[in-house]
Amino acid sequence: MDEVTRDVLASTSSVLQCANGTNGNTPTELTKDDIDIAVRTLLSNDAEMISEVVVGKDAFGTSPVRPAFWAYIDTDLIDDLENVSNFSHSANYPNQQSVLDSEWGATGNVRWLYTSVGSVSAATPAVYNNFIIGKEAYAVVHLRSETGEFYVEPLGSAGSADPLHQRGSVGEMSAHDKFSLIDLEALTVEAEGDRAEGQYLLAA
Repeated sequence: MDEVTRDVLASTSSVLQCANGTNGNTPTELTKDDIDIAVRTLLSNDAEMISEVVVGKDAFGTSPVRPAFWAYIDTDLIDDLENVSNFSHSANYPNQQSVLDSEWGATGNVRWLYTSVGSVSAATPAVYNNFIIGKEAYAVVHLRSETGEFYVEPLGSAGSADPLHQRGSVGEMSAHDKFSLIDLEALTVEAEGDRAEGQYLLAA
């Protein structure tokens, strides 16, 4: 399901290439300036933020979190995200009840969710698309049960293709649809990583 959503966003969102890094490439590595540009772009497009403010409290090492757009980043880029100057790890949020399971942290008005199936180009070095989205960027419609159908085929079910009954199969079928609502509320930020083996995209 995540991969379908990723592909929808990759095909419909506007693209912003990071240009404020120091590696001299196009795009550059992810920076605060580029993320701020993405936020201003979304606000200029009248995109609504999704999460509300997380109010600060008197607890050592914590800090409040601004109202924010949500963003998706590949796990390969987590170290680059942490190098962004205003990054705050989700462990430092004053209210841990507001932290999602896959949330890594926040930069200004963007809260970042990590995924191992991010949008990655086939280029060398690879370019990563990081999606920053507003409240009405896309929608999901479940056409049947949300959990779908789950099938398990026993060993040898492939017949002559598995004469020694060594292989079975497991699969899930889920009828649903994901589609773009307002393209201007989804931005892809392209960025190159600070490591030689990859380049990253920042999308909003």
